Amino acid sequence: MENGPDELADAARSILREQANEALQTALTTWLQTGAGEAANDLGTAFVKLGRKDLAERAYERALSLAPGLYKPHNNLGNLLLERGEAARAVEHLERAAEIAPERAPVWLNLGNAIVAAGLDPTRAVEAYERSVAISPTWKALHNLGAIHAKMGEPAAAVTAFERALEIDGAALGTSISLAEVLTASGRRTEAEARYRAVAKLLPREPVIVANFLASLEVSFHDEVGMEVAEQALDAWPHDETILLMYVFLLERNGVLERGEKRFAAMAEQCTVPAPLLHLARLRARQFHYDQEAALISEAERRFPGHPAVLAQKARLLRHELKLDEAIATLEQLAAAPDCSTDALETLGATFLDVGDARAAFDVLRRAEAAVTNKKLFSRSMLAFVSNAVDGLTPEEVAEIHRGFPTARQAALPQMELAPRSLDPERRLRVGYVSPDFRAHAVGMFMEPVLVAHDRSQVEIFCYSTTTLRLDETSARIQSLDLTWRDVKNISDFALAEKIVADGIDILVDLAGWTSEQRMNVFQMRAAPIRVTYLGYPNTTGLAEMQYRLTDEWADPPGTERHFVEELVRLPRCAWAFDLVEAPPPVLPRPRDLPIVFGSFNNLQKTTATTLDLWAEILGRVPGSRLLLKSKQLTYRRAHERILGELSKRGVDPARVELRARTTSRYEHLEMYGDLDIGLDPFPYNGTTTTCEALTMGVPVVSLRGTTPASRVGYSLLRAIGMPELATDDPAVYVETAVGLATDRARLRNLRKTLRSRLTTSELGDTAALTRAMEAAYRSIWRAFVETHPRG
Repeated sequence: MENGPDELADAARSILREQANEALQTALTTWLQTGAGEAANDLGTAFVKLGRKDLAERAYERALSLAPGLYKPHNNLGNLLLERGEAARAVEHLERAAEIAPERAPVWLNLGNAIVAAGLDPTRAVEAYERSVAISPTWKALHNLGAIHAKMGEPAAAVTAFERALEIDGAALGTSISLAEVLTASGRRTEAEARYRAVAKLLPREPVIVANFLASLEVSFHDEVGMEVAEQALDAWPHDETILLMYVFLLERNGVLERGEKRFAAMAEQCTVPAPLLHLARLRARQFHYDQEAALISEAERRFPGHPAVLAQKARLLRHELKLDEAIATLEQLAAAPDCSTDALETLGATFLDVGDARAAFDVLRRAEAAVTNKKLFSRSMLAFVSNAVDGLTPEEVAEIHRGFPTARQAALPQMELAPRSLDPERRLRVGYVSPDFRAHAVGMFMEPVLVAHDRSQVEIFCYSTTTLRLDETSARIQSLDLTWRDVKNISDFALAEKIVADGIDILVDLAGWTSEQRMNVFQMRAAPIRVTYLGYPNTTGLAEMQYRLTDEWADPPGTERHFVEELVRLPRCAWAFDLVEAPPPVLPRPRDLPIVFGSFNNLQKTTATTLDLWAEILGRVPGSRLLLKSKQLTYRRAHERILGELSKRGVDPARVELRARTTSRYEHLEMYGDLDIGLDPFPYNGTTTTCEALTMGVPVVSLRGTTPASRVGYSLLRAIGMPELATDDPAVYVETAVGLATDRARLRNLRKTLRSRLTTSELGDTAALTRAMEAAYRSIWRAFVETHPRG
């Protein structure tokens, strides 16, 4: 029903009885005298100024019913709807207002804003803003025009608009920062830094504004300016925790920890909050001074007993000291509070992973993700990693978690300007491998033989080592090869991207995915023209900038492309090859009178409820059999209790289960396979290294094939040695296969004698062939790149 003059008048009189308002009184008088559409519009405007937008909307609607040809009520109602989040309806009214009064600049500005908010074709917003600017070039219209050009990937147009806006209002900090961000993203870093420095001089003395400015500097990697601004801000607000945290992050990212030590030490003496003490402890830990870190945390506990930040830092120390049960107890105490910090939740998730409980880690990281609006890279990346090992998730659900990248902060990363290069399709290529694992690690084990086998006439190799852990004999062997070694642990992502650009890398290969010490930002900055992920991560990275994933048709079969952001490059053979650099122990026969021993030496994170269900059923079907599990996590009481407790629930006598922890050497680790008869692959995250090790030591492995990439690796490996029958996609057949092996002792004895030679002479044992296949893939994607780029 339409609102009549009396209803609007009654509403106005009711307000006037409570408070005098000249504008409302005038509008009411005019409305009562004329009942015209313009009077209803004015009454609506008076209601807006009094905060009664519900009444204003009625008044504007009444105005339009009386005089549809008026532009003002269309414009005003459009603005109300836009403010309320009804952008699509707002566009309809604002388009009508622009048709009626095309000479009104504010109408076009409002229309542009509504189009952007509604997510409509951005070119329509550009047209609206340009119409507004053509009539009256205001700062706001030019700023918004620059912002939409930047969003559309049109930096030159964005810079022009922002610069024109600043000609009108040179003190507009937001516009200056936006201009600096666009200059950075388009490679004009010198101009951007000058702009940032100019903004720094104009910043209001308000810590929130300074913190926001620091966030912009951090994302754009103008770190020297950021540290200078943070230091000046801390002179004024020494206990501001946001600025302190950002300052420490910049110090760590640039490897200049000593720059902040004196400042934090001085602040810690008189601090009224624990942050300076805790940050100083963090800096000490990053320099491997763990005794000093412990002393500072103890001091913080004494001065700020029970403070959540102190307890969270103490838990991190306990985690480093491998006192994981204590760390979890402390963090669970913090997590019981509804306002538990995201940082503490992330640490709890990481500690659950340390003890091998992927489901608990996943659940707490989901909570951490929900607790923040600006999703941080760490919590999102760890959540993605853990999702590979959680049973019950569909491929679509796992893929969706990975599609959460990039975060808003990552989307603002600067893009690198690459140097010109020869586009000869057949020339020698520069290939860069980025990894924290060029050491005694599964990735290092698989990659070292490939790095040896690479044909140097076809590829020039660069290895970028990102780990802060100590390097070892594997690292030394890799460094001694004919390649360029870069230790880049102490430089920022931007500095690493600059180094890769300077090295002229043609194909940059990620070997880490969303694992610890990864440098995915470098790939998002497009530090090389071709970017590939391989080996170190069993899923999509979720990054549009990652163009290719090296795999095979068994791990990632046809039809799975929809789950990947990358284009799948399927090698014409198994995507892995296993070639132990150091001689393994001899394979010894198992005594015939011993019971059958099933086992898994996989990371305990992979031991899911589904896995335990299957293993318990197998043990129940083979009387007298035993289960041997070995994992580094089994050092911890919590891990022991979880595994034994879960198996007990499934009817398995704990006396039939043996749990072993870390061994002192790789040789001893391999020797331990001599205590196994049959390996059992976990699900849904299959083993890779452990499966190859077991086969090398004469132990057959039974694998369950699933629908996610991590759950198909076992099948690819077993097919490559000519034993695909040991892998199945049916849980019942998985059980039957294991039971069948256990009851065929003659076959087990034969496999024990022949599996090592079967592996070494098979596709899985042929590193040279794998390397040639990889080089052929690199050449193919390089040729495709050349075909789509004009020769310079």
